[in-house]
Amino acid sequence: MSKITENEVVEVFSLAFGGKSVARRESGKVCFLQGVLPSEKVRIAVIGEKKNFSTGKVLEILEKSPARINEYCSLSCPGCPYRMMEYSLELQWKEKQLLSFLARLKKMKLKNILPAVGAEERLAWRSKISLHLVNGELCYTGWDNLTPVPVKECPLADKRINEFLAAGKWRDKVEPGAERVTFRCTEKDGVTFHTDKSRDKVILTEELGIYGTFLVEQRSFFQINHAMAQKLISSYLATVEKLAPQNILELYCGCGVFSLLAAKLCHIPCRGIELDASSIHLAKENAANRGVENLCKFYAGDAGKVMKSLYGGRKVSPGTLLIVDPPRTGLAPNAAEMLLAAESDWILYISCGPDTLMRDLEILAQKYSAEEIQLFDLFPSTAHFETLVLLKKNSFS
Repeated sequence: MSKITENEVVEVFSLAFGGKSVARRESGKVCFLQGVLPSEKVRIAVIGEKKNFSTGKVLEILEKSPARINEYCSLSCPGCPYRMMEYSLELQWKEKQLLSFLARLKKMKLKNILPAVGAEERLAWRSKISLHLVNGELCYTGWDNLTPVPVKECPLADKRINEFLAAGKWRDKVEPGAERVTFRCTEKDGVTFHTDKSRDKVILTEELGIYGTFLVEQRSFFQINHAMAQKLISSYLATVEKLAPQNILELYCGCGVFSLLAAKLCHIPCRGIELDASSIHLAKENAANRGVENLCKFYAGDAGKVMKSLYGGRKVSPGTLLIVDPPRTGLAPNAAEMLLAAESDWILYISCGPDTLMRDLEILAQKYSAEEIQLFDLFPSTAHFETLVLLKKNSFS
């Protein structure tokens, strides 16, 4: 095990998924840092040791990278770990990270990796932020996942949210004992908020440009980067038009965006499954508002269990396009099993967690190959990105 030191010089050689900078110590051991760029030489204090890696604190940058820029935020939180570099370089590193994940796949066959789709705006894109309430102050959590970082404004948040924070009128409406406050902004509703103690169900109207409006419950999921969500939807609809499926089955459908748009714009019958019953209720209302209630059917419950009950042991028709858009934890085991048993010709997997995506791709490799893979940067300046994967059933399956 490497010896803990207070004065060691290292050179950064990579950026890991999650936002940490990666250097190698004289011992050969990898050391994770924060806020520094590849090719920069830095003086560090080693502050933590594990069997296979160290963690360090940057004391001084001895040699700066020409790619370094003035940071747009001084908060010591991990929310935007790439703020010290131009956005074009951030996007390049996110592509490298995705390719690194894909290179570890052993079973899944990869055919076509498409160029990444970057964001037009790096700042002020978040329509929702969630903050801890510590001694009356709104805070993010620091890199150690423990230290509160007071927040007066966040450069990633919609400007209207920052104005709302500054006005401070929300304070009088926070329930006693609340520990977390989530602020959300829509064109129609302005800025609203709820806490971990809120019990009222508030319905908001989210807007996605040419794709229209969608009713969504205040605490339910909806893409928080509306401009980039529209790019993702455009690619999705192009895929639907290309494949021309007989029908669509969507798991983790939320308030029904993907199904509703395929039904409205491509006239394809759709079924959607979502665990959150309030989202399913609004998906049905969204379908009625679009006049596609006869084409769209939505079901509340566990994705794998509902899928099994819908088909009663029968296989999904090969002409059914399966769509999955799970949370960062990826597919539930029973959902992955049902996808494999479905025997559909195509699966469209929309992922916000590349680590769990790779796990699921290895499972689905029993019957599918990755026809197309593309990165969409729905979360510029952060460590995260979205990946769209089109899977095709192997001819020999």
